[in-house]
Amino acid sequence: MGAPTLKDVAALAGVSLGTASRVLTGHPSTSTRSRERVTAAAARLGYTVNARARSLRAARSDVVALLVPDVRSTFFAQLAHTVQAALFARGLTTIIGSASEDAEQQDGYLRVLLEQRIDGVILAPQGDAVPGLRTLVERRIPVVLVDRTITAPDVPSIDSDPAPGLHAAVEELVDHGHRSVTYVAGLLGSPTGRERLAAFEQAAASSLAHGSTRVIRAESTGAQWLDELDEHLRTGTTALVLGYSPHTLMAIRHLQDTGRRIGRDVSVISYDDLEVFDLLRPRLTAITQHPERQAERAVDMLCEAIDGGRPASERVAASLIRRDSVATLAPQP
Repeated sequence: MGAPTLKDVAALAGVSLGTASRVLTGHPSTSTRSRERVTAAAARLGYTVNARARSLRAARSDVVALLVPDVRSTFFAQLAHTVQAALFARGLTTIIGSASEDAEQQDGYLRVLLEQRIDGVILAPQGDAVPGLRTLVERRIPVVLVDRTITAPDVPSIDSDPAPGLHAAVEELVDHGHRSVTYVAGLLGSPTGRERLAAFEQAAASSLAHGSTRVIRAESTGAQWLDELDEHLRTGTTALVLGYSPHTLMAIRHLQDTGRRIGRDVSVISYDDLEVFDLLRPRLTAITQHPERQAERAVDMLCEAIDGGRPASERVAASLIRRDSVATLAPQP
């Protein structure tokens, strides 16, 4: 059996890898209980701190960068808040940047970060091609992708699996008598948006008759897709599933402006659960990606990578929050 590792100590002590590392390297941001448990576990296993690793630790900046597509988004604001709080609890400072859903702006931020002394980056990437990310990896700066994933070797990620949430959404509509459903697809320039669309189509294929679902491919900005939405509602659509929460907000305003009552004239389910959805009347049924869980795991994974570990990618199953915006249709004669 090989020599005990830091991971063994953390497992025996029942703490995270980052906590075990901070205790054994004398970092002040640890509780008395954690220090007692980690110290006891290290003594029991005969673990000793690697002197070279400790010297490398002393050279760290204790600064981590978080780069999100748009900090105005409720989802990313919530994610950023949780990431910052979790890092602060570990004695780390967070630099937060917002790329405004622009790949060029994202790479500009990444170039600036490469000039700074940072310990790692949590990134919600734009699109598929991310040159700045490749440079981070080449320079061996720890990176964890959150919420959105791309094809990037040796870069761990934590995101949501949309299939369980979208399957539950379609089942909810079918259970309430809906047979004609329109899906408004957003973020189609990213794997995230395309996966959500594929998950919806798979769910619809198993629960609804062929030809009873339609898709609107909505651009990230602009409102031209609302004309197509009107056409769908005029020609039989009774329920909407929106795959991108900014589109949901636009649709809610449009439905109100055109005199359509949510939960009565048309049923609505949104991907992402924004706080405002619970304040609307009727309250909006939504699919949650569990942003707090993603954020906390992203921090754990980054701290593990900073401490020399190789965290595996993970997925959080999206789930449906049932509220009041799905109406029950009368059976057709």
